[in-house]
Amino acid sequence: MPIASLPTLPSLSRWRAMTLRHRLPLTVIALAFLARLVVPGAVHAIRDTAPVLTLTQPVAAGTIITQARLAIVRVPRGLVPPGALTDPMEALERRTLTDLPAHFPLASELLAEPGALARTPPGTVAAPVRLSDPAAAAVLSPGTRVDLLASPGTTHDGEIIPATRLASGALVLDVPEAPPGQAGQAGLVLFALTPAEAALISGATSFAALTAVIVG
Repeated sequence: MPIASLPTLPSLSRWRAMTLRHRLPLTVIALAFLARLVVPGAVHAIRDTAPVLTLTQPVAAGTIITQARLAIVRVPRGLVPPGALTDPMEALERRTLTDLPAHFPLASELLAEPGALARTPPGTVAAPVRLSDPAAAAVLSPGTRVDLLASPGTTHDGEIIPATRLASGALVLDVPEAPPGQAGQAGLVLFALTPAEAALISGATSFAALTAVIVG
């Protein structure tokens, strides 16, 4: 049975630039990706395809990836996202660093390194945080402790928020590497935070840049 072909898509570099510039939610990116894959009425076969590891269902941050949650789909080679995983063994038993929608193509930066969650101290949760300065994230390593600060900002209601310490002595659990060709996605760090600190940081990311100060 022939496989339907796809319309021409924007170049990957243009796609990455668009998503970074507008900071689209992961769900929107996934839906756009899928919309381009399912094209009713396409008539000719696609022969040059490559495997991509995707999710069979939506998952929340911290979910352990199991075989039942994985699927391998073949997509046109030119549409394979840089850094996309292709082997289920690269994802099995790892935890997601953020909420992900169904059918989203998996990359290493979306998953914690094996064993990272085991280092979470009692009373804390593992929370992914993207620092505004990737260079600051690059000098961190598992075991480092930092204070997380929010720069001054303005809420959606126009309220001015001063610089604020959101977490004290947060433990670095993992510093995932950005996929090749996606330097703009750097800066993600997995921290052990108290539930209250995690809630503060989640709310602050919508209006303030986050920085880290090493304290131990």
